[in-house]
Amino acid sequence: MDWIGVEPPTYDSLAGGAVVAQAKAHFEAITNTGGAVLGLRPLELDGLMAVIPGYAVGAVHRVWGWETIANKAEQLAVRQLRVSVGGMLLCLSSVSVGVLH
Repeated sequence: MDWIGVEPPTYDSLAGGAVVAQAKAHFEAITNTGGAVLGLRPLELDGLMAVIPGYAVGAVHRVWGWETIANKAEQLAVRQLRVSVGGMLLCLSSVSVGVLH
């Protein structure tokens, strides 16, 4: 989801968010990377739809490993936290802070 916040997400704070990427993953992709399942918000409330390929012969499935969800979240954070400061681009992320001239 296209959501970033200081506090954990809530039912209401996720309203109107867009899907950034989706794939199949084991529940442990969330719990083993420091996250938690906090609740449920039906996709149809925001006009979203899960892309679930069929199980026919030749069906292609995107499957994420444990670290992929954390990597995708960090990439989203870096994109959303770019701020112009005095003609410079300040890039902030959970792992680095840099100034680009």
